[in-house]
Amino acid sequence: LSKQFYKLSHILLMREENDFRPSAEVKADLLDKYVLHEYKPILSFDDDLSNSKMLLNKGFKALQVHTKEL
Repeated sequence: LSKQFYKLSHILLMREENDFRPSAEVKADLLDKYVLHEYKPILSFDDDLSNSKMLLNKGFKALQVHTKEL
């Protein structure tokens, strides 16, 4: 693995405190700010339909993961 991939695979991107925007909006901003200018992800997984739709609109192959509420 390249150093760049290794470095990126170990960071956790989270919304700012008191950021109550919808998840898809937050994830889109984080992708634009920290990921897409240096990397070209080829596949995404998400359990939230709105996130999966956003990822598809950005050109990702997006897999919708089924979850069951506990």
